Amino acid sequence: HGRKTKNQRLLARQGILRCATCGSKMVLGTVAKGGKDYSFYRCGSPRADCDARPAISAELAEQIVVDATKAAIADIEGRAAIASRAQEAEDALVQAQAALDAAIRALTGFEGETAARERLMELRQARDAAQDRAAQLAGDGPAITINLAANWDRCTLAEQRAIIRATVASATVSRGRGADRVRVLLNQ
Repeated sequence: HGRKTKNQRLLARQGILRCATCGSKMVLGTVAKGGKDYSFYRCGSPRADCDARPAISAELAEQIVVDATKAAIADIEGRAAIASRAQEAEDALVQAQAALDAAIRALTGFEGETAARERLMELRQARDAAQDRAAQLAGDGPAITINLAANWDRCTLAEQRAIIRATVASATVSRGRGADRVRVLLNQ
C-alpha cells in the first residue's frame, strides 16, 4: 500500500481514485483562494502522458465514494457474530442434554439418594439455561445488529478507509464538472 499518509483526506494515497482517461492514480493537491485552502484530486500522470488531466474537489470525490460505499454496505449488518454465538449456544445445549441423559442412565436405580437428585437437578438447570440461550440467539429473542453504513460517522478515519478499500475497487474521474463524471466500481 506504500507509505502511510498523515493527511486527513479520506482518499489520500488510497489508490482508489483513478483518471478515467489514462488510468493513473489521482493525487491530492491544494490551492489557495481568497485566503482559504481548497483540496482537490487530479490525475497524477505526467502532462505528456494524459491529455485530459481531470481534477475534482476533494470534498465532492470523497462524498461520492462514501455514498457508494454506504449504499453497498447498507444491508450488511453484524449478523455473522450473532450466528456464530447461536451455533455455540446450540452446541452447548447438545452437550448439556447429553450430560443429563448420561446422568439419568447412570443414576437409574439410585433415584432415592439425595446426591443423585441434586446432581440431576443441576444438570436439568444447566440444560434449561442452555436451551434458553440457544432459543434467544436463534431468533426467538431480541438480536442486536450493527449497520456500518448507519454508524459511519462513529468510525475512525482508519476504519473508514479500511471499509472503503474492502468495498470499492476504484472510482474513475472524467474531465468536466459535477458528480456524474465519477464512476464507482465496487469489489465483487
